[in-house]
Amino acid sequence: MDAELWLGLLGALTAVGGLYYARRALDHAAVEQSREAFVKERTDLRQRFGQLCEMAADMHVLARSSLERIGGTSLLWEETMRPPTPVPLSAVVVEWQDAPPPVNLALLQAARRCLPKESKAHRYERYSSAMGALARPA
Repeated sequence: MDAELWLGLLGALTAVGGLYYARRALDHAAVEQSREAFVKERTDLRQRFGQLCEMAADMHVLARSSLERIGGTSLLWEETMRPPTPVPLSAVVVEWQDAPPPVNLALLQAARRCLPKESKAHRYERYSSAMGALARPA
């Protein structure tokens, strides 16, 4: 092989290496931007939580006249949900179930598209994972 062929191969390898490291640098920036946007959105939601709850309650009451607020809160219920008499707390039984809740794959896939990037190739699998790593509640 002559020198021109070797120089051409060396140039091609250098270009491929440069593209690889440039792509890694750009991906790192995209990952950080994704994470920062997630944290910023969660901070905004946390600050406006009460206001958003009130708006949601008002919208639901307007859309469905059978709903009413519980006291002065944003919690809603219908007449059919109300027990005929107060329920004593001693009559309430809570049971732990070891079985995981059913998985709605379509909802899970839709949610994953909104989650921030964990690395350049993967997003966080679950909202709780992203919150625990990036915006752990105080």
